[in-house]
Amino acid sequence: MALRPKVCGWSTPALNLQLYLNMPGLAEFVRTKAQWLQNPSPRTPTRSTDLNDADNLERHLHEDGHRLWGWLIYRCTYASDEQWKAFMDRLNFYIDETLEFHGGMDVKASLDVTVIEKQELFDGATPATVRYHFRQWAETAAEIKQGRVPAL
Repeated sequence: MALRPKVCGWSTPALNLQLYLNMPGLAEFVRTKAQWLQNPSPRTPTRSTDLNDADNLERHLHEDGHRLWGWLIYRCTYASDEQWKAFMDRLNFYIDETLEFHGGMDVKASLDVTVIEKQELFDGATPATVRYHFRQWAETAAEIKQGRVPAL
């Protein structure tokens, strides 16, 4: 039997990791985890499909008969185009990071980010103004954006 270091009231992440890696059976547990998952993700087999955002997104698109997903963004400040570009760059970075984490870069092809930039209407707009416009937009947007999806 191999001796293991004894931790006496203190530990470090590296020491904890080393202790766990040396535990009998842990490597086997990690290797076989996908076998006991009830519903493993096709994108990330070591996790359940219910815990994979890309799987969930694809499932919801199919269930709702939609082909696109995404966000509608209202730009309500026009003080700095440079800051707006930085915001949009960060948003796109985090979209990519999340999709990569979930093995879901394939669903990016159906991503639709719509940005409403009408300075004369929305510069400093109140939530009520944006809500009013959104409700008008939403009445026809799904039909226009999603088109007709054949029944499955």
